[in-house]
Amino acid sequence: MTFRHSPLPEFSRPVEIESLGDRPIRLDVHADPGERAKLARRFGLTELRSLSAHVDLERDAAGDIRLAGRITADVVQTCVVTLEPIRSTIEATVNRVFTSASGPDMDNSEEVFLAPDADEPAEHLAGGTIDVGEAVAETLGLEIDPFPRAPGAVFRGVSDGASDGAQDVEKSGLFAALAKLKKIRR
Repeated sequence: MTFRHSPLPEFSRPVEIESLGDRPIRLDVHADPGERAKLARRFGLTELRSLSAHVDLERDAAGDIRLAGRITADVVQTCVVTLEPIRSTIEATVNRVFTSASGPDMDNSEEVFLAPDADEPAEHLAGGTIDVGEAVAETLGLEIDPFPRAPGAVFRGVSDGASDGAQDVEKSGLFAALAKLKKIRR
């Protein structure tokens, strides 16, 4: 049997749980140029010009570790309409809870149902470390606009180029072909 090791994260800042005492630890982390280039590839960015975070790690009364703070990033993406580069700033909060507890709450064999407004469940700690850099990178990934548009960019359909896109797309190309097939089947 062959086991694959997962690759190291592009932006890794591991913190040993044993190093946490009773007081919160403040960490300021910044991605270097090589880490930013790798994260840009991971998230499909043209460029990640900066990434930094200011976070606190604190053990709560239950023994869980809370990671809370703010990230700031300067990203360059490609406009989905004009294909021009778009530069934007992302500012977001990161809030995660890690636990070393085991039991029914941490058993992956059962489905977990969450209310839409419920807090995220605690993540299981493996190996006695929390990778603050990966938590920051994951938060960044969730905040990136999946369909960035340059200011004023409007999608023009292929048919007449005059309306705002949704109707034009339906009248032309693949959608038009599907509409014709639908009419034939009736």
